[in-house]
Amino acid sequence: MHLKLAKAAARVAAASAVVAASGLGFAQAAMAKPATSGINVPCSADALASAISGNTGGETLSLTKFCVYKLPGALPNITENLTIDGNQTTIERSYASDTSYFSIFYVPDDVSLVLNQVNVRNGDTDDDYGGAIDNADGSVTVNGGTFSDNTSSYAGGAIYNEASLMVSGATFTDNSAPDYGGAIENTDDALVTGSTFTGNSTGGKGGAIYVDGHTAVADSNFTSNSAEHGGGIYAADDGETFAVTGSGFYQNTASGHGGGIDNGDDDMTLTGGGFYQNTAYQGGGIYNYHDMTVDGATFHMNAASDEGGGIYSEYDVALNGDTIQQNSAEWGGGYYNTSHGTVHVTDGQIVSNTATEGGGGIYNDDGYVTLTTTSVINNIPDNCEPVNTISGCTD
Repeated sequence: MHLKLAKAAARVAAASAVVAASGLGFAQAAMAKPATSGINVPCSADALASAISGNTGGETLSLTKFCVYKLPGALPNITENLTIDGNQTTIERSYASDTSYFSIFYVPDDVSLVLNQVNVRNGDTDDDYGGAIDNADGSVTVNGGTFSDNTSSYAGGAIYNEASLMVSGATFTDNSAPDYGGAIENTDDALVTGSTFTGNSTGGKGGAIYVDGHTAVADSNFTSNSAEHGGGIYAADDGETFAVTGSGFYQNTASGHGGGIDNGDDDMTLTGGGFYQNTAYQGGGIYNYHDMTVDGATFHMNAASDEGGGIYSEYDVALNGDTIQQNSAEWGGGYYNTSHGTVHVTDGQIVSNTATEGGGGIYNDDGYVTLTTTSVINNIPDNCEPVNTISGCTD
């Protein structure tokens, strides 16, 4: 894992109940000056570049409706606080074969960029990070808009963040990075709400999002993203907190661990939402390598070619009111618990899962499992293995 870059000097205040509950804090940075009325920007790349260069701080640029701003070269860096209203417009790096490589937006220290309904397309940087947005140490807020076909040469195909990032109601489609975070890599503070991630990819970790800092994801959907580890999301081994609330993971794939989520070493809290038809070598729905709490989630028809069709875990897990149904694997169709793991299952349903070798419901590999008012039934070829290692589970 690459080194985590220096964090911003202070974290900002809480912005929602989801974030407050997870202990994370975010807020849009205050403008250096009161926002002026919108400045209309004609439909040309030169006009957009001129408007950004002329921004004295706190201005709002209003883009021409339905325009496509085709960039033959990089825009000026965002050196003063700026808001851009998109009006259903697109900013794209030119598709011409001789176009140089650059991030669409570069945000340096102590400035803020707010994008409202701006579509960003075909950013492509050879400077490692963030094809669409490289947030070096500022504050970035994204409200709506679509990020598509952006790529980087290392991490964060669409957005790379090492300070403060808030994303709400945005769509990320077909973005890619070779190593980390097909759509987003976060190394500091990030809140993602009400957003959609489809068809993003990386050859490394985090098909849609790579988590390397305080991160909260709420009410978002992850579909058909892919990676070696963490087809939807990969959480790095940095010991930070990571919360996912009310989100869905559908048909994501990992050639290694965690079709939906690979929790490398974070304290992870998952509330509500579900995992459907995700696939991996281990942990079709989730691969967990640290403490994890899952409340009221559904794991349905996920598959692992080796162990843990629904969940594979090596550490302490609390499952409360979850449904694990019709998942499949070679060992542990519903749940695979290693010798390091302690699992407490309360008010759960582990039903109709399948293992080709053993432990259709749960395979307990010399760990510790407790069941409280939980049904483990109708699993194939058996409910729990090894036999008599889990009190209250009968075959």
